[in-house]
Amino acid sequence: MKRAPVILLSVWLLPWTGFAQPTPLAQPAWKPGGNAVVSRSGQFIIMGSDIAGRMPEAGSALVHLDAALLTVSCERIKQALLNTLNVSDQSQGKIRIGLYPFQDAGEDIIVTSERFANGWSYRMELPDAIEPVRLVRVITQVLLLEMANRNARDQSATLPLWLAEGMPQLLLLNSDFELVLPFLAPGAGNQGTTRSTQRNFRPADPLKKIRERLGRQPLMSLDELAEPPNEILAGENAEFFRTSALAFLYELLELKNGGAGLAAMLPELPWDPDWRIGFLKAFRSQFPRELDLAKWWALQSCYIVGATPAKTWTRAESLAKLDEILRCPLQVQTSTNDEPFHTDVPLQTWLRESAAPAQSQLLREKINLLAALRLRSAFNLAGLIDQYRQVLQTYLRDSGVENSRPTPPPTGAGRHPAISALINPGNSARELAVKAARQQLDVLDERRAAWSALPDTTPAPSQ
Repeated sequence: MKRAPVILLSVWLLPWTGFAQPTPLAQPAWKPGGNAVVSRSGQFIIMGSDIAGRMPEAGSALVHLDAALLTVSCERIKQALLNTLNVSDQSQGKIRIGLYPFQDAGEDIIVTSERFANGWSYRMELPDAIEPVRLVRVITQVLLLEMANRNARDQSATLPLWLAEGMPQLLLLNSDFELVLPFLAPGAGNQGTTRSTQRNFRPADPLKKIRERLGRQPLMSLDELAEPPNEILAGENAEFFRTSALAFLYELLELKNGGAGLAAMLPELPWDPDWRIGFLKAFRSQFPRELDLAKWWALQSCYIVGATPAKTWTRAESLAKLDEILRCPLQVQTSTNDEPFHTDVPLQTWLRESAAPAQSQLLREKINLLAALRLRSAFNLAGLIDQYRQVLQTYLRDSGVENSRPTPPPTGAGRHPAISALINPGNSARELAVKAARQQLDVLDERRAAWSALPDTTPAPSQ
């Protein structure tokens, strides 16, 4: 196969992730020993060394890597990533790993990308003794890069740091099986195999871990996650960035189709150095604008840091917040000679009297606000809030307003232009969707009124 001109690219660089600065790829001092070991999927090709490295000392945080077992570990990390994103294996780029004798725990891990005629290939050198967390981090990041570069031409993707650092942590917390299989040297009662690979406990709760790490410290803002200051990327501050990245990623994956959205974002990364461009394209149904994402993250951050039983809103407070979300601004003109004025109206009225092109963005904001409210509301109102959100999602799906474009509406004597556009005979699908949504919202409003008429100590009314 003819090989295209080779472009050597460093993956991304963070001093605290273990990647080295871009340098010419020198020949390793070690010599590959034996045959290459290929993983089950064929994506990972691992070469050992003909020089025996020293085994980690007893009680050390390092694990010894055996070429055959490393293929299994790599496939496990890959499967955990695919499960998290809820996607199938469509890997294309080969990942070649050379193991060399361990010398020092602080050694750099060199990762390079090469562009061939038929796609991208990746190569790294790993010490044969390494911390499990570090191994999961580097393998996860290369897998994400491979997913991002599948349709890339000459420019390799740059992963956003919150994804490169958040995803490995999430895989370690969420996996219900051990990701890294350590080789145990013969002796001490074992036969040079591996310890049990099944955990006897449930995966850790990411939110609990996040709160433990944060203490009283707030999470980073969206701007700080997008472009972290240099002082954040070193020393103790690096752990603060990792924790914020983990929280941000966890909340994104809690969204409906959040994993699919992240998977859809990855192929967009090689085409623009700003990850937010591809992100908003992939998540346009949840976040039409970057401002919507920033508002959502601000609300989620408050919940993560302050969501304790004592800080959950009471039923009265929750209902007040719900009422605020369900009211919409509308411009009203009582007659053709009067100046229009703005007022807040119930959601049903707004659906009927607002123009279609204006609805999509505001309704998406309402859906996100309802999702955030549910996290802090009194627990017995969660079902009601979910029902409101479902009505709005169904309306967006059935009404076609997301695909509508502003058109000169037909006007009639004394008729508000928005109402004229609404009753246009060509909008029959939207009229049906408005009618169904209004009926459902009326029913939910009756239930909300029943809740409002009761003191907080009264048991829930029947649903």
